[in-house]
Amino acid sequence: MEIIGISYVTKNGKTNYTLEVADDFPHYFQNAEAGRYAVGKKSESIYVGSLDCSQLKVGMEIEIIYDRMCTLANGKTYQPIKRIEVLTK
Repeated sequence: MEIIGISYVTKNGKTNYTLEVADDFPHYFQNAEAGRYAVGKKSESIYVGSLDCSQLKVGMEIEIIYDRMCTLANGKTYQPIKRIEVLTK
């Protein structure tokens, strides 16, 4: 996926990042016989939290590696990001 935007907030000395990324649509959407079609790229916001993203730049191709999914006390599930691998600069 390609980074198309990076935003962050620093509060009490802690920086939390959000990455805006664009990627090709999954093959599921490329089935005209089933009435599904997508053109262009899909975009999404990914909250990265305090994982250091200071070396990432707009235009880089990355892959996000997730850690184990866990259930929070309120019953919701959460899957933290383990690391971000840069594929191309």
